[in-house]
Amino acid sequence: MYDVSQSLAQIGSPFTRRDAEEVGISAKVLRRLVRSGRVVRLLHGVYAVSSPELESFEEAYERNVRASALAFGEDFAVSHLSAAAVHGLPLPPGPTGSVHLTRLTACHRSRPGRRGTVIHHADSSETPIVVADGLAVTSVERTVADCLRSLPVASSVPIADAAVHRGLTTAEEIRGYLEVQRRWVGMPRARLALSLVDGRRESWLESFSFVRLDQLGIDLPEPQVEVFDDWGLLVGRVDGMWREDATVAEIDGRSKYLISGSGERAVADVVVAEKAREDRLRDLGLEVVRWGLDDLRRHPHQLVARIRAARDRGAWTRFRGRLRP
Repeated sequence: MYDVSQSLAQIGSPFTRRDAEEVGISAKVLRRLVRSGRVVRLLHGVYAVSSPELESFEEAYERNVRASALAFGEDFAVSHLSAAAVHGLPLPPGPTGSVHLTRLTACHRSRPGRRGTVIHHADSSETPIVVADGLAVTSVERTVADCLRSLPVASSVPIADAAVHRGLTTAEEIRGYLEVQRRWVGMPRARLALSLVDGRRESWLESFSFVRLDQLGIDLPEPQVEVFDDWGLLVGRVDGMWREDATVAEIDGRSKYLISGSGERAVADVVVAEKAREDRLRDLGLEVVRWGLDDLRRHPHQLVARIRAARDRGAWTRFRGRLRP
């Protein structure tokens, strides 16, 4: 077989059989490339060049979204969780599952598509479409509304929080679009999720944490509060605070410690700085509760007990600084 390296370098990924023919790769050669593992078949008539690097879940899902968009064509728009991925909104960790497309022409009901694709209908309202990253996708407010209706609250609220935080939409615009969908499936879940949306949160883990606290019966702390000492110097912006109990919520995510191009020494410096910051908060008379994803998933009731104990110990009268906002 002749060397097709240059042809594969020219072609986008994923690509169709017609794309391959345009760069000189015949159907016969394409079949050989699939058998050899240099090319993988994603869907009928849609392929991708194999990558020697391990793909993240997000990269693999984006590849599958593009493959489905190619396979189904112009009568469909990427939607729901798949549109959230294209818009750069945070996905739940781990494998993401099916690709979601909305049919732009009338069809009777949502149904499974072929090989991991779910087709949604939207014949009772016009579907607002934008072009993002070269794909036709539902608009941000429509995407968020669809996610609030169709996903568990702990998955959909981080998507909505991020969209509002980045200024891509507002809670009012999302609420307005849900009114368009008021007779659609999933509205009770969407209304509950929307009541928990807060665009001040800055990460997926913050949003997920606060939703889980609500589900565990803990009233939510105020997010992103700046704490100043009695000299007016900024001690830090904390992830959350129960003001009346002078108690700080701090959430540990790996991104705090994974510094681009850094080694163990730099990571250790960050950990030491976090500990010093926590000591300064305590010196001001604040209680501090710190947790990570593992606490939420594996030890939620122990976390609830720690939060309640810290809040019971906390006393606003001991706080010697000031807060903003």
